[in-house]
Amino acid sequence: MWFRYLRAWICAIVIMLMITANLIGFGIGNTELVDALLSILKETTFLRFIQMSIFYAPFTFCMFFIRDIEKKNNIKNNF
Repeated sequence: MWFRYLRAWICAIVIMLMITANLIGFGIGNTELVDALLSILKETTFLRFIQMSIFYAPFTFCMFFIRDIEKKNNIKNNF
């Protein structure tokens, strides 16, 4: 039971990292990469990090539920 919660929290952290990578990659480019990372690290506290991961965790639970239904109904996606 606890493994499902741990997996959801880890997936929430991965989602936050992907959002940050996309903002840097598609938004500001490589020229301001160091300045952007320093400003993110200065403004983001550990409490904010925990709050954001708790916010994204229910979305990962929904995706786990959808994947379980797909496995149950033998639905195979090609992506």
